Amino acid sequence: MTILPKILYAFRALPIFIPRAYFSSLQGAVNAFLWNYRRPRIKFPVLSRRIEAGGLGVPDFAKYSRAVHVAAMTVCLGYASRPQWAVMEAIALTPHDLRVLLWVPPPYRPRGVFASLFTTTILSLRIWDSMFLRISGTGPLSRAAPLKMFQYILPHFSAQCWVAKGVFNLCQLTDKSGVLEFASVQSKFHLNDSYFLSYCQLRSYLRTQGFTAFYSIHTPALTLIESLGVSQLLPKGLISIGLNAIMTDRELPLWRYHTAWEKDLERSIEPELWAAVFRRDVGVSRNATLLETSRKVLYRWYWTPDKMSKFAPSSSSECWRCGSQTGTYMHIWWQCPLLIPFWNMVVEFATVVVSTPIPMDPGFVLLGLGGPKLTRQQTRMTFHIMSTALLLIAQRWKSDTVPSLGLLKTYMTRDRTYDSMAIEFLSVTPPKQDPWELWDIYLVKQCVQRGESRPNDREEVNVSEVPE
Repeated sequence: MTILPKILYAFRALPIFIPRAYFSSLQGAVNAFLWNYRRPRIKFPVLSRRIEAGGLGVPDFAKYSRAVHVAAMTVCLGYASRPQWAVMEAIALTPHDLRVLLWVPPPYRPRGVFASLFTTTILSLRIWDSMFLRISGTGPLSRAAPLKMFQYILPHFSAQCWVAKGVFNLCQLTDKSGVLEFASVQSKFHLNDSYFLSYCQLRSYLRTQGFTAFYSIHTPALTLIESLGVSQLLPKGLISIGLNAIMTDRELPLWRYHTAWEKDLERSIEPELWAAVFRRDVGVSRNATLLETSRKVLYRWYWTPDKMSKFAPSSSSECWRCGSQTGTYMHIWWQCPLLIPFWNMVVEFATVVVSTPIPMDPGFVLLGLGGPKLTRQQTRMTFHIMSTALLLIAQRWKSDTVPSLGLLKTYMTRDRTYDSMAIEFLSVTPPKQDPWELWDIYLVKQCVQRGESRPNDREEVNVSEVPE
């Protein structure tokens, strides 16, 4: 999307808090273009999530706006290679340090200390504070917080003595179980007994803020922004980092399609299995059509006869293909008697190509849930085969015809040719575990069995577009 960088520049340059109505208007115009001014079938909160979180990565401009300002404050956490404006802001705050004040809860910050900052920086700080619970992995108090922060919170607390011993951040005083005992801290950093009072101040304050209880429940690692605050190094792509922090959920939300699939498959599906399905789709193929088809099936985007009969009473609920049973979602994609032989051939074909038994399980075939333990290469090839089969079924929507295995092989050969051309003419780097190596091996074996000199698996077919 070429317009996105221009919009992000406006978000960063405008020194005002943009009202929600503006984002609604902007998002509405973009969404109308994406859906061709039709009513969307999938909720926008689902589409706007990252691919690895179950979405399609459609830009959410309200979150992008906040991510821009979070990225601006992340720049201030760096020690070297900071832009000129960040250096000017640091000078204006002397003797205070913005890298410390960012982690201090707002009620404990000195009053009027930010009056000399740029208007855009004050706005960025405001949004940083509103997003802090997502930026931090441990709630209001971050493990990445520098110990100098407690000089603004605890009376008579001296952080210099801790810094002299190499203790800079709170994460150095914690482990997987929470705050370390003083004996462990004393042994780890070679402290004498004079540090005990200061340590008790820290531990007592953390307990009053619920830090220990929260940490014992979630036991999170440092978020990426927290890691940057500890290392004080600034990588590229800070806006993407800020957006990931804003959109990251501690628990995977359950959408309507989750419960619908659990009902159809007659089993409970753990959030970890859904997360594995989403991660599988990241970089699995360069074929956008296959990715789109796979996600449409996952989101239950297609209107089946059973669903259409509920809002259009004149429409029949019987299956378009067999005409004898109710056309539910599972029937149309899996249980139809005319379709079962096709899936048997596809599963047997996939077993031969990846050299691993593929189960005749609708959860694995249609969604990629569970199944055998496959390598990344085998997973990608299985995705290609199953998604191509789903595409062929979708292309015959509202039809009584069933695709053939020969047509599936033709589509696979076509996609293999396109990927080869992209590598040769567009200088596209193939993945380390290229799934098409398994396809090439399969074609060579077929040639040997037929006694041919080279693979010849092409068929003349009419390739139609996926219908609406």
